[in-house]
Amino acid sequence: MIIRSGSAPSSRVTDKLDDVNRGPTIKDFINEIRSLPPEQKMAQIGIERQVLGIPENSTFDGRSFFSDNAFAILDPSKTPKDWLDFINVSPIASVIPKMPDETLFFMFYAQPHDIVQEIAAQELIKRGWKYSSKTMMWSIQKREGFFSFDIKNWSIKEIPTSQSNP
Repeated sequence: MIIRSGSAPSSRVTDKLDDVNRGPTIKDFINEIRSLPPEQKMAQIGIERQVLGIPENSTFDGRSFFSDNAFAILDPSKTPKDWLDFINVSPIASVIPKMPDETLFFMFYAQPHDIVQEIAAQELIKRGWKYSSKTMMWSIQKREGFFSFDIKNWSIKEIPTSQSNP
């Protein structure tokens, strides 16, 4: 360590000496591996191509996680332009009111914890259906009587008046 008179020891000088004494670090190792060609990188980190079942003379691009781009980038597939254009697609707000009740029940039960479930529930409520959190069933009162949606049979069943609780 070098000490100048009247000043504190220079930390830069001691850091340089520590670097020389310490030897290579993991950063040095990674930088060395990055500078190698791909086939040598795999051998350098301890993976033999034969162990992975890759022949030595194979054209397989053995990318490793130490490379600059660890994952191969696939070329985008050629898709006809007509497939990407959606002509006259109605907004969801205009489609939902036209759907039958059974479709809305499917949306409600098949998409739990999703915005689709909420949209279906809102439309069912607009149509007069009520959801009972106690029985976990949808029911509606019409002139003809009380009806509920039976999830087991996937149909709307009439509830006898003695069992109905509006």
